[in-house]
Amino acid sequence: MPSMARALFELTRLHWFPVGCDFMFWPFAWGFLSAAYHVALPMSHVVKNILFYYTGCVINDILDRDFDRKVERSKGRPIASGAITRTDTSILLAALITAIFYMFSTAGSIAFTLSVVGLPDKKDDEKAGVKSMAVRLCAGIRPVLSLFDVAFVVCLLFAGYLNSQRLPFYVISVIALFLLCLWHIWSFDHNDPKDRWKKFTAGRHGAAMVCAGLVVDHYFKLASLTV
Repeated sequence: MPSMARALFELTRLHWFPVGCDFMFWPFAWGFLSAAYHVALPMSHVVKNILFYYTGCVINDILDRDFDRKVERSKGRPIASGAITRTDTSILLAALITAIFYMFSTAGSIAFTLSVVGLPDKKDDEKAGVKSMAVRLCAGIRPVLSLFDVAFVVCLLFAGYLNSQRLPFYVISVIALFLLCLWHIWSFDHNDPKDRWKKFTAGRHGAAMVCAGLVVDHYFKLASLTV
């Protein structure tokens, strides 16, 4: 059984850094760079949004502790395995929430991810009575994720229109991203855990493309103003 410090560390998923927290960071980065067209924002927002992710992991493990014990992938998590007590968890959660509220008070995102990481839990979910996406959709997971991809792209197009983005944004952040997401959705192997994890973590590449398009677009906008 791991030490308490190690268990608390794993509870926040810090041992997986940057996997996980980057999915919380990227949507913020999109908004941050989009807003740079008009206003300046403090970089403390970066830390605040990453803290949201770690706090969410703790809350998730508290609420799902009984289900986690029945799922092979999650039964070793600190709360489910009994490595830490509810009191220890509550103290950590209070500290994280306090840090977030402090940053809100001194400074004043909704993340969208397409994940295939939960698919291997299908059999465990059925035994535990969890109505997860993997259980409900099963073989239809690819068409549904494709619809989410289309909806996401539509939102990007609308956001680009509202923010007066230029061609680089639409080419890099929208079209290229859409094709990459489709490739991830339709190419991952249901029966290969390594491939599922590879496609899951590769989501950061698409997220970075949105940022790249915004940065390139902003560069050309600034360049045009100096001509």
